Amino acid sequence: HHRDAQGRSAFRVFAPAKSSLAVVLVDSGERFALQPEADGHWQGDLPGLPAGTLYWIEVDGRALLIGQQGETLALLEAPKKAG
Repeated sequence: HHRDAQGRSAFRVFAPAKSSLAVVLVDSGERFALQPEADGHWQGDLPGLPAGTLYWIEVDGRALLIGQQGETLALLEAPKKAG
């Protein structure tokens, strides 16, 4: 993600075959749904996140990557929830 001209944190992810994407803030658990675009990208703007803020990218209900301001920290597959 990056900061846009208004100081908001802008996210854009290419995931054409997915049905939902969201940004989840690690510390607060807040979840922000991303919106699909016709070209397979998903996008959304959040209030400006402070440097060092950790977040998950949730794909189809599963956390698949963790990042912080301006960089990807790890690709992962979170355990599936029971039930």
